Amino acid sequence: MSEFQGRHPTLQEVANIPPQKWLTVPGIGQTLLTELEAIIQAHQGWIKSNISAGSTDAELVDQLDRLQRDLERLRRELRSVINNIRRKQSDPDSSDQP
Repeated sequence: MSEFQGRHPTLQEVANIPPQKWLTVPGIGQTLLTELEAIIQAHQGWIKSNISAGSTDAELVDQLDRLQRDLERLRRELRSVINNIRRKQSDPDSSDQP
């Protein structure tokens, strides 16, 4: 998306984009949007309930690692959707094949 100017967005930046705008992005349908919203909500709730002022550095690093793995999985899924769209756009006959 142009908002991110080719860089990897933060979870908060992704969360700040309204659902209606996500649905205008090629390849983002209601199913993927619902999954994206569920991931964001889960992480935001998890962060609020699990990060406290008393968390140790090691606990915070573990939490960060988990969040980064989840974010990377989401990035891979989005890249896959985008690549599939690009492939279909460059080969209009590909929609006729299984």
